Amino acid sequence: GATKRNHPNLPVGTLIHARVNVDDPHTEPQLTCCAEEGQQKKDWMSGEAIYGRLEGGVSIRCGAVLSRAMLQPQCAVLDALAASLQFELAVGANGVAWVCAESRKDTIIIVNAIKNSAYIDNNAVERMVELLLLENS
Repeated sequence: GATKRNHPNLPVGTLIHARVNVDDPHTEPQLTCCAEEGQQKKDWMSGEAIYGRLEGGVSIRCGAVLSRAMLQPQCAVLDALAASLQFELAVGANGVAWVCAESRKDTIIIVNAIKNSAYIDNNAVERMVELLLLENS
């Protein structure tokens, strides 16, 4: 909903969850915080999805393959983590993820589990998450 008059004042380095609306090689990319038309709207009042500035938490580089796996409806590592921990996660198709949990300890466990899941089989992910939780309890 930003215009030239009321555009957000974001300092350099601010982490934003947005969607690329226009990507033309001859102009600057255009970002939007609105959901695509035809997509299910998450905000019943304005029709805007829950996009915007990401505050708190940490961002990690996890690679494009792992980020695409985390965007699937069934992701072994996220399902295993969600069974024991509460957290927020924003995953970009560019290989960057943002994690925000209740405590720093939980955030570290989640980040380690996500990064480790790139190197092990989906069948071993649940056991790996259990071991991380046991070691840090």
